[in-house]
Amino acid sequence: MLEVGTRLDLKIDDVAYRGSGIARHEGLVIFVPRVAPGERIEAEITASKKNFAEARVIRLLETSPHRIPPCTSDADGASMPGCVYDFLAYPAEVEIKHRQMLGLLRQIPGIQEVALPPFASPRDLNYRNKIVLHVQRTGRDPANIGYYGEDNRTVVDVERCPLACDAINFAWSNQRANARLKLENGQRLTLRWTPADGVSSWVNQAPEDAPMLTEESPIGPLKVPLGCFYQVNLPVADELVRQVREWYAQAAAESNTRQVLDLYCGVGVLALACAADGATPVHGIESVRSAVAAARRNSKELNLPATFKCARVEEAARNGFDELDLSRRIVVADPPRKGLEPNVTETLANGRVPHIIYVACDPATLARDIRRFGSFGYRLRGARMLDMFPRTQHFETVTWLSLG
Repeated sequence: MLEVGTRLDLKIDDVAYRGSGIARHEGLVIFVPRVAPGERIEAEITASKKNFAEARVIRLLETSPHRIPPCTSDADGASMPGCVYDFLAYPAEVEIKHRQMLGLLRQIPGIQEVALPPFASPRDLNYRNKIVLHVQRTGRDPANIGYYGEDNRTVVDVERCPLACDAINFAWSNQRANARLKLENGQRLTLRWTPADGVSSWVNQAPEDAPMLTEESPIGPLKVPLGCFYQVNLPVADELVRQVREWYAQAAAESNTRQVLDLYCGVGVLALACAADGATPVHGIESVRSAVAAARRNSKELNLPATFKCARVEEAARNGFDELDLSRRIVVADPPRKGLEPNVTETLANGRVPHIIYVACDPATLARDIRRFGSFGYRLRGARMLDMFPRTQHFETVTWLSLG
């Protein structure tokens, strides 16, 4: 084990998922934040474990041609919390994330052949239509309102968010002084923008009686409850919908079925996108009651027939998804970060679902679930990285699995 404080000359081989550079010293892997592939650095060990170590940059010895001045830094030069790639030219970030997706799926045979080119966000800054700020107050001093820092405890005060759209930053500049005086320690402040409704803001939970927002989508305007999930980067979300529709059409032609089951369907955007392309019947399952109500309303207003049920997907799986003939269903799934519960995977696989289009915001849990499906005979047909969250460690992945 290396001693903390040891200084080393390191060459960065690549960047791991979540943003730390990978270097090696006498066979030991060393993780270093805020470095680029190919860079040579003088580093100081900050933590030492049995199988790996962590270090920080002391000095850049050989600099990547893709390195830029941090694009999210404030007046003091500090980068916005969570913006692990703000020191790289954006195309280099996209390429790194694409390689990370491939690396996490490398156990899948033929991954190089099925991986599509990555989709870069049209904007790498000012793209978010929603932000959630945390409040930290000590005594009677004005509160810090912003994002958690590296220790996940201290709130870094934010005057403007470089990732948020201009409308949100303008609204926050008008609210900030009053909010710092009046909001209490531990509260959360959310700001959300839509072109149709402007900026809405609320503290902690969104009021249940608030009017629904209108979000833009490739299939038309969608009603979305104030506090419900919707993607934060609309151009990338539109490309995600387009990719799902393309694979749905191919899967429908191959399996000679147009029946769709959409799991974790939210307000119905993917289910209704398939319905717009001729899917019938379409069933969606979602646990948030207000989202289900919105999905039903969207189905009616867009004249796209679909049935939506309010239930936890895991419980619906235990009931065999109401005894649907899964062998005739193309499944679309967009689960939360934790991925699919084992019983959901088993129910779908044992039901011989012919095609599964799986959207994931965590490629590590996605890789785990693909391995599980692989044990039932599923193979990976397509995979694509869509950079929904530029400058951060996160990205969206969409994959297509087929049985046999």
